Amino acid sequence: MAKGWLTQEQADEARQLKEKAAAEKAATLNMNMIENIAKGRVAKFLKENCLVDQEFQFGDGDKINVADWLKKQDADLKVVAFRRFTLVSE
Repeated sequence: MAKGWLTQEQADEARQLKEKAAAEKAATLNMNMIENIAKGRVAKFLKENCLVDQEFQFGDGDKINVADWLKKQDADLKVVAFRRFTLVSE
């Protein structure tokens, strides 16, 4: 629509068709598949947003998550607090 070759009505119709197709596809999925999709999305979110699950590269080694790195250093180490800081260069 921004380039002028599509009218507002055509854009609305395309959106409705897309929503209808998505609803039909969702209706054909069984409950087990929907639960697995939801679990996968939650797991991905937590992996990206939880400090102990995030992958980092410590030194020149392979990337491992923070929890595994702590276990490798000492089995008794655990995260007890979080602090956020930002380094600003001027």
